[in-house]
Amino acid sequence: MLKPDLCSRTYTAEVLRTKGNAELIADTIGRLTTERRSPEQITGPGVDPVVIMHSFIASQIRFHRPVRAGAVPTEEIPVVPRTKLIRGKEHYLYDLLLARCGLDVMVAVPFHALAQIFFSQADRALAGKRVVYEKLDITKMVMQLGKSGVADVSTSESRRKLEIGLTRCQLSYSDPERRSCDLQLVSLSGAHLGKTDVYQYVVEPVIDSNASSLAVTPVLLGFSLYADGIKKTSATTDRHGNFKLWVGPGATRVERLFALLDGIETIEGIVSTTANVPILQSRTIEGVEEGQE
Repeated sequence: MLKPDLCSRTYTAEVLRTKGNAELIADTIGRLTTERRSPEQITGPGVDPVVIMHSFIASQIRFHRPVRAGAVPTEEIPVVPRTKLIRGKEHYLYDLLLARCGLDVMVAVPFHALAQIFFSQADRALAGKRVVYEKLDITKMVMQLGKSGVADVSTSESRRKLEIGLTRCQLSYSDPERRSCDLQLVSLSGAHLGKTDVYQYVVEPVIDSNASSLAVTPVLLGFSLYADGIKKTSATTDRHGNFKLWVGPGATRVERLFALLDGIETIEGIVSTTANVPILQSRTIEGVEEGQE
């Protein structure tokens, strides 16, 4: 079982689409890290298994809060993240989770600021390997899910009733006829947004552009995968391909992100790719925190 030093917290992630060389891509990213652990293989959402690799990013920059004065670590509760001397200098060790399934490789780290640095380093290391990043068209997703905020994503091969349901929605407002707009941003979160009158009202201009004189654009979505009505996993994304997901002990929700994406891909026109590094495109998702299941 995977045992990240930093768990029970939200990780920033991105998903890379490869040209059939997912193992090579994951290994190339892994070479940028230290203390690589043995990979674990888990049954995937389809015919391909999910292989999860755990290693550590060594950084002289501290991305975590300092340990409280007087805190005495024990063997059961060590001070994390750990430190390591590399070339005579102290480095902080931050978890890196790499998961690959089929053509996709997911990279996840525990801090947004760390992701901004490391994801860019990984992109440079992957130059020439024809890698692109997966992103979701969240405007089309809102339109496809409609006012109910739910879509059936079951396939003929699935024995369970699978659904995607919205749990978070952030909308930006602009006035085409004015430079400024009195209403600029609306954020909603809940267990099932589609069951509320408020959500149905605010997304109406997204579904029907004639419903409002203002231009309404989704900038952030949170959604969950339900199997026979039971929540299996959830994630938050912006339109550029930045993801946030909760990583608990054992990192069980990491491989479930592939099941979530697998379900979303059944909704026509939602998933696309970009050559731009997602983490450099938007800061909207930076402060988002996902609750534990």
